[in-house]
Amino acid sequence: MTMEGCGHLEFDMKSFGMSSQIFQKDKESSAKIGKRDNEVRTVIINAFNVFEGTKADALAGFDFRNKLELKLICKQKYQKFTTPPETLQQQNPFEIKKISDKMILELGFGLDGLAKAVEMFELSKDPDFIA
Repeated sequence: MTMEGCGHLEFDMKSFGMSSQIFQKDKESSAKIGKRDNEVRTVIINAFNVFEGTKADALAGFDFRNKLELKLICKQKYQKFTTPPETLQQQNPFEIKKISDKMILELGFGLDGLAKAVEMFELSKDPDFIA
């Protein structure tokens, strides 16, 4: 979110950042909210996303995503020397969205579809996938 956007919404980014840091220090609350967030995301994914590919398509999607994420990590590794941490933190959701968009263009499904494939093919229990 840009500072102009924050002003338009009467949203104080600095206060949000400080609140977020305080929240993250409390491991119990952070874990509880993270678990609830995952539950809500699962409900949304199940309601709106359909994966029409095969297990091989899903595995190819993970390979593609991993390559893009490695490029992002390398890019951010160098940016941390020239860019303030707040800016990097703000850029992260945009970078994740770009990865999802590239997947849609190349593979026909994005990160949400990939999450649905994990559930559909039970990849979290698949020893080949875990390795």
